[in-house]
Amino acid sequence: MKETILYYEQTPELLTKVEAMKEKLVASAMKELGLSRNELTIRDIRAADLDSSLNAFAWTPSGTDTYYSWIDDKTVGNLKFLGIYGYYDGTWAAAGGITSIKITVAGKTVAELPVQCISSAQDKVVYFDPIFADQNTNITIAGYPMGDNTIAIQGVFGIVVEKKGLTID
Repeated sequence: MKETILYYEQTPELLTKVEAMKEKLVASAMKELGLSRNELTIRDIRAADLDSSLNAFAWTPSGTDTYYSWIDDKTVGNLKFLGIYGYYDGTWAAAGGITSIKITVAGKTVAELPVQCISSAQDKVVYFDPIFADQNTNITIAGYPMGDNTIAIQGVFGIVVEKKGLTID
């Protein structure tokens, strides 16, 4: 796993990486699904894409365990390709929040990201090098809980590329 670069604003370098992520997702979808770009939808990630039972993200594992515990475990749906590049709105939790998150794709840890830095970030947003998950690939997000004065992640920034007509708003 390579070291992940954190960004505290949308720099030109980050925006270039996000655009490259979007194009990689589109290329993967076109190749694997045999569809043209016009047959694909490109949209922002939603809580439902990561199996959140709520209409919004809300990840705060309970307890004070000293190991990563599962927050979300999802197999990316058929005909969907997903990329994540940031998290936001870390709110201080009285207890049971998290100090870092670990993201695993297809059984391989692709990022371990600090969470406490979000409290001092402008607009409570932290961006990172994009993470990809193709269709039918498992993605797991785990949190490291640490008792009092830890952070709850309220959501992630990401892009989903899917066959047109799969998601109806």
